[in-house]
Amino acid sequence: MAATRIRLNAAQLKKVANTAGHRTNAAVSDATGINQPTLSRMLNGHETPSARSISAILATYPEWSFEELFTVETDDEPQPSTPALAAVA
Repeated sequence: MAATRIRLNAAQLKKVANTAGHRTNAAVSDATGINQPTLSRMLNGHETPSARSISAILATYPEWSFEELFTVETDDEPQPSTPALAAVA
């Protein structure tokens, strides 16, 4: 079964935020309502954004799409192999 994670595109968010005049993490935090430690962990890839965080970022920067600000990663986990069944004579 594949595991799916959403990651914040930190470089893109920084560009978008800077364009909006939010030049610091504190400014992005204030604009989005996401607390600074959580925002920092998301920017560093140490925390997966929650639905609330995704919604807050998209609402704060509505001219940008989900696909531009986030990436979806899927890990294909190896499937367990089934040993061949011996023929019954």
